[in-house]
Amino acid sequence: MTLSPGLLDLGLVRAYVEAAQVAASQRSQGIGAALMAHAIATARDSGAGRVELGSNLARHAAHRFYERPGFRHSHAGFKLTLWHRRTKC
Repeated sequence: MTLSPGLLDLGLVRAYVEAAQVAASQRSQGIGAALMAHAIATARDSGAGRVELGSNLARHAAHRFYERPGFRHSHAGFKLTLWHRRTKC
């Protein structure tokens, strides 16, 4: 999670959760819910006024998961990849 002040909303600090993942074999055990609750609490304790995250449009189950603690679908995002990380062989 990263914290950064935004240009909108009078510099509101936003917490951005990136790559929140639980191994498929460990899902439905409350791990993801605990991780998200911890991220939200940490953001709140850090003074963030909003928690944001991105999710692939095809991940419908993930979207239902994010809606449980109160996240709402708010916008469409765009990205432009300028370089790719090379993996070691």
